[in-house]
Amino acid sequence: KAGTRAPAKAKAVAAAEPAAEKAEEKPVEEKPVEEKPTEEAPEAETKAKATTSEDVEMPDAEAAAEAEEAKEPEETAEEKAAREAEEKAQKEAEEKERKEAEAKAKAEEEERKRVEEEKKREPEEDDVEAKGPRTKLTPQFSDWDATLGVVLAQEGTLVSSLRGDALAYVFKSTRGTVGVTKGRYYFEVRLVESYERRVFRVGYSTAEGSLFVGEDNHSICFDHDGGMMTGGQTTRSCASYGSQARDLKFGRGTVAGVLLKIEGEEATVALYKNGVRVSASVPLPKEMVGKPVFPALTYRSAVISSNFGPEPWSPPKFKVTMLGGALAADVVASPNKRPADNKYELVVPVGLPNEGLYEWADWYLARNPGKYEEISIRSALKWLESSGYRTRTSGPREAMELNFGVRELDDKSMRKDMLRAAHIQKRNLMVLGVLPNLSKKERKAAITTYCDNFKKICKVVIGEPTTEFKDIAQSEVKKAVRAAWDIDIVKKKKEQAHRRRVKAAKHKLAVKKVALKRATKQYKWAEKELGAAVADTTMEEEEPADDEEDPVLSEDEPDVDENFKDPTDYSKVWFSENRHLGDLNDKEVERMAHSYSFPGADEGFDQITYEWRGEAEAKKHYEDLVTKMKTENPLPHIAADAEFKESCTAWVTARTAWRKKHATCNEAIARAEREKKAAALKAKVERARAQIEEKAKADKGEGEAVEEKAEAPAEEAKEEEPEEVEVWAVDDIDDVGNGKPLYLFFANEDWVLLGLRFELHMLCHAFKKQSEQDNVKGLHVKTLDHYFYKFFGRRFNPDSFGVDSATGVVNLIDDTIAVDDDGCITSSHPVDTPLETFIKLTEEARRDRCAKIEAGDDSAKIKLRGMPAEPELAPRRSRSRSRSRGRTNQRSLPRGSSTRGR
Repeated sequence: KAGTRAPAKAKAVAAAEPAAEKAEEKPVEEKPVEEKPTEEAPEAETKAKATTSEDVEMPDAEAAAEAEEAKEPEETAEEKAAREAEEKAQKEAEEKERKEAEAKAKAEEEERKRVEEEKKREPEEDDVEAKGPRTKLTPQFSDWDATLGVVLAQEGTLVSSLRGDALAYVFKSTRGTVGVTKGRYYFEVRLVESYERRVFRVGYSTAEGSLFVGEDNHSICFDHDGGMMTGGQTTRSCASYGSQARDLKFGRGTVAGVLLKIEGEEATVALYKNGVRVSASVPLPKEMVGKPVFPALTYRSAVISSNFGPEPWSPPKFKVTMLGGALAADVVASPNKRPADNKYELVVPVGLPNEGLYEWADWYLARNPGKYEEISIRSALKWLESSGYRTRTSGPREAMELNFGVRELDDKSMRKDMLRAAHIQKRNLMVLGVLPNLSKKERKAAITTYCDNFKKICKVVIGEPTTEFKDIAQSEVKKAVRAAWDIDIVKKKKEQAHRRRVKAAKHKLAVKKVALKRATKQYKWAEKELGAAVADTTMEEEEPADDEEDPVLSEDEPDVDENFKDPTDYSKVWFSENRHLGDLNDKEVERMAHSYSFPGADEGFDQITYEWRGEAEAKKHYEDLVTKMKTENPLPHIAADAEFKESCTAWVTARTAWRKKHATCNEAIARAEREKKAAALKAKVERARAQIEEKAKADKGEGEAVEEKAEAPAEEAKEEEPEEVEVWAVDDIDDVGNGKPLYLFFANEDWVLLGLRFELHMLCHAFKKQSEQDNVKGLHVKTLDHYFYKFFGRRFNPDSFGVDSATGVVNLIDDTIAVDDDGCITSSHPVDTPLETFIKLTEEARRDRCAKIEAGDDSAKIKLRGMPAEPELAPRRSRSRSRSRGRTNQRSLPRGSSTRGR
């Protein structure tokens, strides 16, 4: 205390000292005292002086006293250190009190802000106990209102999926059995297991919405990354709400809760993670407002458990009612239910390629909305597209090439996987496909694995469609035609507007050019006028006249006619022509045409119905078309047999002998011609020598006799050409007289056509013999190349014969082979026709061709590929040339036959 008071006293003394000094410096004013004549005056004066003296001495006394008090002993170092420590402790205590007060105030402010923010982030308040009966419906996820591959356990609260082959790559979706019409309700799902390619979406959907929640405007959901999805578009609503990215990941064991709130016109959903709100309240799409909404779940490679009540797994910070405890007036049951009698239908439609089977299926499904699950290639592609795979396909529906980069998806096995999954989830099915359903084996495989509670129905969609279907198909065609017309009109309008702009620009340019010419003339004349003025001469030239004509804008073309004109004849339109590329390509039809079969009662169907025409008419149409397809496509079992090879071997032997005879005779003829020419030349030399000798005698007058003798040999040298024998009157083609064969004058093209006659003749009879049980019309020209290669080992190339089609080749040998109205080739001769007949046919055709060529018809010439121009009718051939050509034609042997006889 002494230490505390000492500074105070020192301060007081220090403050008093200036006051005392001021008081000493200030003179004291003495008031004059009036003198009184009374006796008391001396005493009063004395008193006044005393008073004045005291007043003057008082400050000095106080100052002295204070100075005495200030003269205290100086504090020691210990006292000073103690005093400073005490002062420091006091300051620290005061600073601590201040900081504690500030921290308390800050904490109170932060708590206030947190409460306000929490109230802002979680605007929901505790539910008020509502009055009314609770629902007796048990909400759970359904395996009926779900995609194929969904597997439920524990009374629908545990959701899993089939993961075999292609099903491991696609989304599975399911919808709840209870929908909400009003109120605020909550449900949860927990991610139990997750694998590769995990996908997880949870939300609400209407009954008519897509099963893949978030894909259309009839559903809304949150995904495993915290994104909100509706109408196929994803937005980061949770991130915009302020949630961190690490808080938005839903991993194994995470509980996701969805709060639905429908109060009047307000309808929102919000997402909770482990009881903590991570998204703002998102309004439902307008398409969902006013309709019952059902819990929906889409997932892939995951096992998920669900909780609809009575208590939440991870309660939010307010009291909430689970969907399982909803008021009966606020919920409705799902309209998508199993049949009450537990009976299902399995529909297998059968139709021919590119004859409207898929169009009929669309029409039938539209008449029965939501009843059937379609199993087909196109439904598999739609499923893949909904699962995030972009459809990179090309070609017809069932023969397209898939290029997803995944073996299980590209090998088209997904349809079979869907059939296997359909065994588990009982529902009405439509197994759709042109190729599979035309095969008896495939039809049986599709229906035999289903139990007795399936009614197996075969719907035959073959023949001319019904009037109702035609009207629908024609309306679709009309829409397509009108759409194409509108596009064409827009295109024409743009082109016309472009032409008009170009025309106007050209006219404007022409006007500018005329104006420029006029200005140029005026400028030149002005220059001359200026020069004359400068030279002080007279301007003799007159101002040029304006002889330029203004360009005239030609008449504008009439506007595009927008009146719709439909040139389509709808009388024969059975189905929409605006299809992809058909159901099958030619290669698939060729591969499968011979495995088609008409459905029968022995296949296990409970019912066979004919949708367009009766059984007899449908079967006739089927047989006619299948016969046509089989005829125009190769039969796999047709091949050269032993009898055919034996006949070909005999043919090669006979042809080799003919070629040898032909070469020998031609060589003899050539040798005779050479000898004849040598003899003629010798005779000519002799005649010349004789003329020289006789010329010398002419001088003696004997010239006339010499001339007569010289003319005699010329007359003897003339020979008459042998007459052609009648072809069909010849008994021996190897000797028609003088040892000459009938085929003496054959050229190379004649030998080629001779071999072609025999080969096609034998091919027609061999095909007819082996295809008796195949219900085909004959050997079609479209399959000629296939069978020709299969029987003779070489391609049938029409270009080698100078024509552009197989029919053109057949027309070259129309005396042996004919083409009927169906495009089938047949032989005009029986199978046992003698080989000599083909020689006679070839010789007769050669004579006719030569006659036409001599008459000036150049079209009769045969120009084989790689051959020079038409050779002489009776060419001279050397031995080596004849033999080489004989060897080149040995290729007529069938595959596997012997070459003996060469």
